[in-house]
Formats: sequence, structure tokens, C-alpha cells
Amino acid sequence: MATTTVLSNPYVEIDGTDFTDQATSATVTSTIEALEDTAFGSAARTYTAGLQANEITITLMLSYGASEVEAILDGLVGTKFDTVIGATGSSPAADNPVYTLTNGYLESYTPINGSVGALQTVDITIRGGALTRAVA
Repeated sequence: MATTTVLSNPYVEIDGTDFTDQATSATVTSTIEALEDTAFGSAARTYTAGLQANEITITLMLSYGASEVEAILDGLVGTKFDTVIGATGSSPAADNPVYTLTNGYLESYTPINGSVGALQTVDITIRGGALTRAVA
């Protein structure tokens, strides 16, 4: 039985900028679409692997300024870029898989998300692109 426990502290890099100190959540979803390949006379449906349809969702604390979260994300909407998420750091290792989404697409984001007495945060979803896993 597995006994390893990891304290959640992912590394977050978006288009070459380290956002680890402004990220509060990161989720990597690896999907390979199922294509039906059931033939006539089959007793059950069968499937084969299709295209990857991956995504990364990140929650960031909003900050404003020339090289801050809002300005960087504003420039990325509608473009393709790379995103790197490490389980506990940026260096791949057996106990720290690092996932890279190459040519992911940011469709939209919310540049202002405020309410009284709360920190402003933004949830972004980067879709598409090829997802690779590195452990060494």
C-alpha cells in the first residue's frame, strides 16, 4: 500500500514567468479522447485512443503593475504558450513529476474580481496543447 504523502506546494510557470508565489491552486487534467471502434457483430462497444484534450486550471491572486499577474494574463488571452506545473518544485524527479502543457490556449480571464474584505483572485483555464510528464 502506498505511504507517500505530499504537502501541496506546486510550482507554477506560465509563459516563462514563475507565478508560484501568487498561485493558490493548480490542477492538471490529462485527457485522451475515446474514439469508438466498435464493429458490426460486436457484443459490446470498444474504444481506441484519439487526440489529447488537456487542460490546466490555476487560481492566482491578482496583482496589478507592468510585470504582474493582470498585465501578463492580459497579453496572453487569445494566444498559445507553454505552462509548467511541478508537484513540489521546478526540478523533475521521481517524487516530483513536472507537467508541461505545450501550446496551451487561454480563451479568457477576469481581470477584476473584487469584493469587500477579500483578496482578488482569478481562475484561469489553459486548454489544448500537448501534455508531457518529466520525472528526471
